[in-house]
Amino acid sequence: MEIGVHHGRLFILLALCVNEGEDALGVDLFDMQDQNVDQSGKGDFGALQRNLERHAGGVNVRFLKSNSLNLGGEFCRAEMGKRFVSIDGGHTRAITANDLWIAQSVLCDGGIVALDDIYRVEWSGVTAGLAQYFARGGALVPIAIAPNKLFLTTSVQWADTYRKELQKSFIVGSPQEFFEFDRVDIIPMNSEHEPGKFGKI
Repeated sequence: MEIGVHHGRLFILLALCVNEGEDALGVDLFDMQDQNVDQSGKGDFGALQRNLERHAGGVNVRFLKSNSLNLGGEFCRAEMGKRFVSIDGGHTRAITANDLWIAQSVLCDGGIVALDDIYRVEWSGVTAGLAQYFARGGALVPIAIAPNKLFLTTSVQWADTYRKELQKSFIVGSPQEFFEFDRVDIIPMNSEHEPGKFGKI
């Protein structure tokens, strides 16, 4: 699932990774741009459809035109069991925290969340929203920070498992001494990886 699909660059990758019996769900405002309070993204459903036809024709996908602030318990119960959730919707504190709670609610055990635009100065609401989510008891556990994305999962045990896999494929930087998270690997921008290994993760 992705919240904030835009033109589908990451969503297409997620869609190509679905297993038999699964689908990829995209949630976006699309043409309801009057609700795009921070003017992030501005998704275009026509452009998304064209990109899907070109790169992922025939893949099982669904789309929900909605403001993620309106996705409540009924939605979360219906969508439980997601293996991967990308969060790249609204970039305010309130929306980011809300989307993290949604991701936590729909994620399967060991599922992964990718939070986009973390620590970007022009989108400080994302960092503030992450802080609010944790301050109010959010249970997701950070795995690693790659350029522009924070990856999280459902438990410390799963986080450790994923870190071991990442360390097989990337030159991983050590956590900073006073880093906010108790344990998170840092994947540098120009991290080298062993050919062929990344595709197995």
